[in-house]
Amino acid sequence: LLALVDQHAAAVRDSLDGDNTPLTSAALAGYAEGVRAAALEHGWTPPSGPVDWSQPEWLLTRLVAVCALARALDRH
Repeated sequence: LLALVDQHAAAVRDSLDGDNTPLTSAALAGYAEGVRAAALEHGWTPPSGPVDWSQPEWLLTRLVAVCALARALDRH
């Protein structure tokens, strides 16, 4: 799971960097909201119970990666 989160975190960093957006908590929040909004438009519903992290869905892994990046920012 950690390897997947790291891969997603790298993709998020690349995406924001490609838009010339500094990696800030606000930028990460905006990114996460955009991902969530797009998923909802396509019929995704948030889990209502425990998540099976042995085979996590793409969206949840991406959002966890965003949270990990934000947490790392807070430590600096």
